[in-house]
Amino acid sequence: MKPTTLKGWLVLVALAAATVGVLAWALWPRALEVDLGEVDEGVFERSFTRDGKTRLRERHAVTAPVAGRLERIALREGDAVQRGQVIARIVPLATALLDARALDEQRERVAALSAQWQRARLLLKQADVTLAQAQADLARAEALAAQGFVSPLQAEAQRLLMRQREAERDAAVHDESAARHQLALAQVALQPAAAGPMAAPTLVRAPLDARVIRVTRDSEGEVAQGATLLELGDLEQLEVVVDLLTEEAAQVRPGMTARLGVTRASDAAGPAVMLAARVQRIDPGAFTKVSALGVEEQRVNVVLQLMPLGDAASQDLRLRLGDAWRIESQIVVLRQERARRVPVSALFPSGEGMAVFAVHNGRVRQQAVTVLARGTTHAWVADTLALRLPLVLYPPPSLQPGQRVRARPGGG
Repeated sequence: MKPTTLKGWLVLVALAAATVGVLAWALWPRALEVDLGEVDEGVFERSFTRDGKTRLRERHAVTAPVAGRLERIALREGDAVQRGQVIARIVPLATALLDARALDEQRERVAALSAQWQRARLLLKQADVTLAQAQADLARAEALAAQGFVSPLQAEAQRLLMRQREAERDAAVHDESAARHQLALAQVALQPAAAGPMAAPTLVRAPLDARVIRVTRDSEGEVAQGATLLELGDLEQLEVVVDLLTEEAAQVRPGMTARLGVTRASDAAGPAVMLAARVQRIDPGAFTKVSALGVEEQRVNVVLQLMPLGDAASQDLRLRLGDAWRIESQIVVLRQERARRVPVSALFPSGEGMAVFAVHNGRVRQQAVTVLARGTTHAWVADTLALRLPLVLYPPPSLQPGQRVRARPGGG
């Protein structure tokens, strides 16, 4: 039925306008939901966060000065010792007793050595007589040679013979002395072990004021000379060793600041307790270490020195540290006050540089930025971006300049 009145035409026009509006609303591009951040100004730091390990700056191994029987050591790990304090006692071992057969053998050995000594004494007396005869013959030959009854050659021959007899007498003296000492040595073995008082125990004393780090031999028993008994160290002289990749260590310099913590902030029940430290040195030699992925890496040890204690929490943590503890370290290689910062997640490559998507009146605009340094969460950029400027975080590949966006509910 065709409309014949003005009212019918108006209704048709209204329905057509409504239909066009609904279609336009349905086909109009909707704003993309994105996470938003912003440009801010603050302290920028670039650091390396790695696990380190505490170690004693000086470790003292106390060894047994003599062989003997070690008495039980009463000290335990963590005990404090003073310089000069007796920390161990070593009793000399008693001489082993001889059985009947060995005793008879030793007696016969003493008898044989006694006979050798007597023979050496007789040979010494014989050498004395021979030397005296040679001296007399030399005096007679020199007197006759002076009167011309014998030739000078005969006197010279007697003089050489006397020197030979003197050398033979000296050899006899040494043979007699050696035989006498060998006899005395054999006679010592025949003496009973309990013939005299036992030797006093050897006292092992602490070389410095320290704490016991490890007790190597705590039970009573025989020890050899040079065996390690305890390890001592001053727990107040701790340092931290962190291994970095060689390319990371190349950016570290002695004197750079560092922060240390036993637990990560995400693992702690409250705020993480941190200790202040500084880089003391970078070892000159690198070593090879296999990563968790099976890749060989060249690494360098960086040694950190703990700084003076700060608040009560830091003091408590410092006093509880021990040797070979795992500790998280954060070495600051760059720090800039009042730096213009953008979230790292807002950056993306553009041409030969980097860019961000800034939000202006609900639409994104691509802006190039100059990155001066990049950190873990923020990047330090040149002052070309306005403060508080909203930026798109993690921009999707489909995002184009001029596209409408809006903040994702619950996002940044």
